[in-house]
Amino acid sequence: MLCLATSLLGAYRSTGGYIRYLAADLAPDGRKERSLSIVMYGGLIAAFLGPFAAPAASRAFAIEFVGSYALVALLGLAAVPLALTVSREPRAAASPAGANVGGEDEAAGPATLREGRGNPNFVTALVLLPLSGALMTLVMAIGPLASVHAHHSAELGAALIQWHLVGMFAPALISGELMRRIGPWHTSLTGIGITLLGGVAGASGDGAAAMMTAMICAGVGWNFTYLAGTAFLVRSYATGRGSRLQAVVEGATGAVSVVASLLSATAFDTLGWRMSSVLVLAVGGPLLVWQRRYGRRNATAADALDLSVASARPVAEA
Repeated sequence: MLCLATSLLGAYRSTGGYIRYLAADLAPDGRKERSLSIVMYGGLIAAFLGPFAAPAASRAFAIEFVGSYALVALLGLAAVPLALTVSREPRAAASPAGANVGGEDEAAGPATLREGRGNPNFVTALVLLPLSGALMTLVMAIGPLASVHAHHSAELGAALIQWHLVGMFAPALISGELMRRIGPWHTSLTGIGITLLGGVAGASGDGAAAMMTAMICAGVGWNFTYLAGTAFLVRSYATGRGSRLQAVVEGATGAVSVVASLLSATAFDTLGWRMSSVLVLAVGGPLLVWQRRYGRRNATAADALDLSVASARPVAEA
């Protein structure tokens, strides 16, 4: 029953990732990136309230943790009326010029994976989102274990997770505006760089300051990369036509994050905290190099495709 309940919660949680795409599709042109960061404000609230609500709910009933699941159920029910307030769905716009080969009916349908493979924005999102999610998951899962093995207090272990969550969501207050000013490519490079900085801090030792820096940087780096990757994906299709491409990227991100979570205990058991941080550098370093080269080489093509997608939007509105 516990495994079944957890699976259902996971299925519920998996739908949450699509909310940001809906927000971007419904936002007016020029405010799509801003809408992505606004959606993430909810995570900031959870980062501050979660560490206090979780232990209080777990002790609310005679049987421990019954209140925790009751709280999750109440939050899930509270989301239903909020979802019903969405008064309209984004209507599909025509494909960018040259992308559709299947006829007029297909033009109003979801963008195909074949279209996505030829779009550098989609390719970038398909690389950035899974790998950044995997690195963040790896650090988040290992951090509390490493804190215990380093003989830090339980309070520090809780603080590591709390400030990691703050790092994941607090930058949404500025990252959306920053991305609007410097673009998703520079934002993604900034995020990867911050993640690498956290890897350096973790590799330097298992002291409280080093671990806290590593956990915060992993969260902040993920925020920037997550927003940039989502912006790349939103730019890869016309409004209302992204369901298939979204599913591919979300599925890949979830699968890679699951693998990172499953491997985190083995990585810590065999490598320890410091070498696990070196592993972050081993993955993040090549990712940074790839993004610099691929992004620079395809910047012109990506911008051209983005303009084509934008020019198709009035078709849907008409």
